[in-house]
Amino acid sequence: MADKNYRLDFELSDGTTKSVTFTAPQGERGYTGTPGEKGEDGLGIDTVDISYAASSSGTDAPSTGDGWSTTIPSVSAGQYLWTRVTTNYTDGESTIAYSVGMMGATGATGATGATGATGAQGVSVSKVEQTSTSSADGGSNVITVTLSNGNTSTFTVKNGSKGSTGATGATGATGAQGVGISSVTITEV
Repeated sequence: MADKNYRLDFELSDGTTKSVTFTAPQGERGYTGTPGEKGEDGLGIDTVDISYAASSSGTDAPSTGDGWSTTIPSVSAGQYLWTRVTTNYTDGESTIAYSVGMMGATGATGATGATGATGAQGVSVSKVEQTSTSSADGGSNVITVTLSNGNTSTFTVKNGSKGSTGATGATGATGAQGVGISSVTITEV
């Protein structure tokens, strides 16, 4: 390798400067070292488990098994919802982290909203009439309903058939003995 030239510049106390130039010989480049040994496998995350629990305390996490579930429970106003995150690593170790939040109380009832716009006019029944009449057995009677928008609807009512003659009733009981006339006398007055 070629030698390198350097210059040193000095500033003296009397305000003057002095420069020195010199040459530094360069040595031969060394040989490449042998590769180092393979490092240990890095630590990775295997699984992450998240569970939840309700509690009246916002400072002390519920103990293990004390209502922890993988589904979020119902929490009353003023109570606390705890979340537990368990991180399992590939070396078999694990860490646990907690977070907590309080369920807010129900707010005051809001002011009454403005009155809504008037709804569209509804449809009412303006007339009901029997438009066809029959007194025959099994005859049809047609009823027509007219709505306020002019639409009509009809339905049919059929007469029932005349029933057969009933059986002859039983003979009535004998009446009480009547009072007859035994004789008549005519007298002049």
